[in-house]
Amino acid sequence: MLDAVSSNAVGCPLSSSALASLRAALSSSRTLLYETASYVLADALAFDPQAIDLLVDLSKSQKATERFNAILCLSEKTPQATSLDVITKSLGDRSSKVRIKAADWVLRLGLTPALPALKKALSTEQHSEARRTMEFSLALVRDGYLISPWSDKQVWFTLALSPGCTVSSAVDAALIEQSGAAAVAAQLRASHRGA
Repeated sequence: MLDAVSSNAVGCPLSSSALASLRAALSSSRTLLYETASYVLADALAFDPQAIDLLVDLSKSQKATERFNAILCLSEKTPQATSLDVITKSLGDRSSKVRIKAADWVLRLGLTPALPALKKALSTEQHSEARRTMEFSLALVRDGYLISPWSDKQVWFTLALSPGCTVSSAVDAALIEQSGAAAVAAQLRASHRGA
């Protein structure tokens, strides 16, 4: 894997041995190994077509671990068409763990073009955690905020500040009724810009 790190540092295409070591690491269930490899491959996706081929191959694997780890490799540097392809297929994956991670990455990447696929996946989702993650990501990417019950007089207001960055706070329900959710979101966003 050091070969892959060295190649990334100078923006060179990955060697066949580097690709093989990344593939092996991304096939592992050992967290430190696959997380490190996912960062290395994520960097290479920006400039190396072979890295994209490896990612696509992992995303189509028979092993759920490899399909899950493929999602982890996606970043803002990844060509959007590649991210969109991997995410939309993963939202319909047979593994709930993969579907959950795909929905999470829609939010992390702010992948607005994936919203139709996310809505479609949500319409048939049976797994409770996957469903919650899909609803959360859909609201935050589509609307920029999510309102959840909190108490008799307050709601929990979650705001997307930027892709992958959210903040939450308790807000008086009366304020939302009076000003509207979009106005409250704008006020919260402005207060976090100044912080």
